[in-house]
Amino acid sequence: MKRRDFLKAAAVSSAWVSTGGLVGTLGTGTSAKTARAQETRNTAVFLSDLHLNVDGPYSWQRENLTPLAQFLTNTALRDDVSDVLILGDFLDEWVVPAEETPHGPTEILESGINAPVVEALRDICERSLINVTFVTGNHDQLSYQESYQDVLRQYFPGVNIVSHEPGLGAFTLDDVLWAEHGHRYALFNAPDIWSRPGGHLPLGYFISRLAASQSVRTGQRLTFPEILAKNIGLSSKTTTLSGEKLIAAVFWGVAAWAGKRPGDRFVMNGLDGWTEDPTLEQIYQLYKAIYDQWSVRQNIVLPGTALVSEFRLETAASLLLRMPERIRDRYPFTPKIVIFGHTHGAVLLENFGLTRGTYANTGTWADGHEMSWVEVRKNDEGAYHVSLRQIDR
Repeated sequence: MKRRDFLKAAAVSSAWVSTGGLVGTLGTGTSAKTARAQETRNTAVFLSDLHLNVDGPYSWQRENLTPLAQFLTNTALRDDVSDVLILGDFLDEWVVPAEETPHGPTEILESGINAPVVEALRDICERSLINVTFVTGNHDQLSYQESYQDVLRQYFPGVNIVSHEPGLGAFTLDDVLWAEHGHRYALFNAPDIWSRPGGHLPLGYFISRLAASQSVRTGQRLTFPEILAKNIGLSSKTTTLSGEKLIAAVFWGVAAWAGKRPGDRFVMNGLDGWTEDPTLEQIYQLYKAIYDQWSVRQNIVLPGTALVSEFRLETAASLLLRMPERIRDRYPFTPKIVIFGHTHGAVLLENFGLTRGTYANTGTWADGHEMSWVEVRKNDEGAYHVSLRQIDR
């Protein structure tokens, strides 16, 4: 498989001394394999938004499974890679029709369509010197549950899992690099523990399920940013709607597109504490205030920024790179490199923001998108080289 630089590579120098290898501080630990890898390997490979699902007409990931498996196999053969990091949306438990029973991690991993990818990743875990780390995203948000993590460890022995209730996690390196999925800053997809007591899933979960119903009905598959843009005309720059009007336009626009009515129900089968299947009207009433109440909930970015973060995460990245006083107590250090996924748009920006840091987005491996990833290499002088790459078709 050939590879080429997708965008111009950026180099970031750091005054920090190496801590001894490309292993993050959250959810990871040292091992004999880690120690051997650190002796000669200096490159971490970041990818996200793989969206493995069952073999359904609504799955976002079908055509790209073979090149993904080959990419993982080729990565396992490299002698410079110490870490492979999957920054969320590895498994897609969200994209299932509203009228069907939700899929769990075992069902997805056992789906025959995913076998080449599962086997290739398992081989990295079992047979290579490469550490594999999974950081939660929104589509696999419930991975904070112990039973979910047991499944991941069964299929991928030795995998590092960074997933904490209510569905967040981050990977860090040498007090220089901060990497997470990015849904923390996104209006529809950040974990929601406010709208329903005992709940975690946000409104984006239910919108994704409506879109899956629409896919079954029409054969059309759209990812979340595409769903928003198609149904209510949102762009990545601005919208004239806000508050409950925005939420109503999004939710009921997608519902109408999917052919659903207010009294129709989402089959939940007890997922996330649902004791009975909710109607669309009940879901709307639960979540209609998420924009107006955002600033007293996920109050890192403003609600308008949270909306734009469904399309672009540059503003959130810039915020972390300058780390203003009001959010400093929520992060262990001020990074020089920020890596996100979530938006499905591959990006590499050097000399970015007021602090002239580096922001990269891994992009996605979902069908219809460039299959891209980010590499971070640390040289002997302690400088970091960040590159964004894609499959050369």
